[in-house]
Amino acid sequence: HGSEVRYVTSITKPTFDSRQKVIEIVGTILDITDRKEAEEHIRRSLREKEVLLKEIHHRVKNNLQVICSILHLQQDKIDNTEMVQLFLETQHRVRSMALVHDKLYQSPSLATIDFSDYVQSLSTELLRTFWKPGVSISTDITDISFGVDTAIPCGLIVNELITNSLKHGFPDGRAGHVYIGIQDSPPGEYTLTVKDDGVGFPPEFDMHKSTSMGTLVICSLVDQLDGTSETTNQEGALTTIRFHLPPHD
Repeated sequence: HGSEVRYVTSITKPTFDSRQKVIEIVGTILDITDRKEAEEHIRRSLREKEVLLKEIHHRVKNNLQVICSILHLQQDKIDNTEMVQLFLETQHRVRSMALVHDKLYQSPSLATIDFSDYVQSLSTELLRTFWKPGVSISTDITDISFGVDTAIPCGLIVNELITNSLKHGFPDGRAGHVYIGIQDSPPGEYTLTVKDDGVGFPPEFDMHKSTSMGTLVICSLVDQLDGTSETTNQEGALTTIRFHLPPHD
């Protein structure tokens, strides 16, 4: 004959006599098989969704890397130096988005990434690409995690600002340092700072009036975050981005 497994929970209460000896035990046994099966179904469903979400992040990252490879192949066929630079910068932007999905794929929560880890990886890649032996990059980003909707625009902004520093801040082999920091104070109010000790912005520079692709991208992304941006020369170039996020982000 077939057998069946049932799950039960019991509540018992002993009765004692005058000498504290148990003379009776009254209890209730409740069949909770349906509840246990429902809980297991939910756990199984969550595991399946986690696997699916990991696979989605992995595939998005791979697709973005394919786009980078295509851009690289096209770049090799171009003789115009300005166009080659444009293709290279586009690859950096796509890679910064691919890196978000790679970090989400590795994240235990699959929903948020450690932004300090992200910026360190991005900085290392940009330093390798631009080959600035005398330039170093440091970060001050502690206990800050972003979901994909915030991480991608923030990652692109950081990508543009670091790229600008490495391209324009240290000409003719000049050595120096680039600093990236994010402060969350008060909670939900974020201040992103990118500073270098290079040659600084050109005189009369105004990010909001500039027509360069990099600054246009930054301004568009700051608007996407409903934030504000400010640039100044402070022994080098200093850019400050401020934006607000609701507590659940």
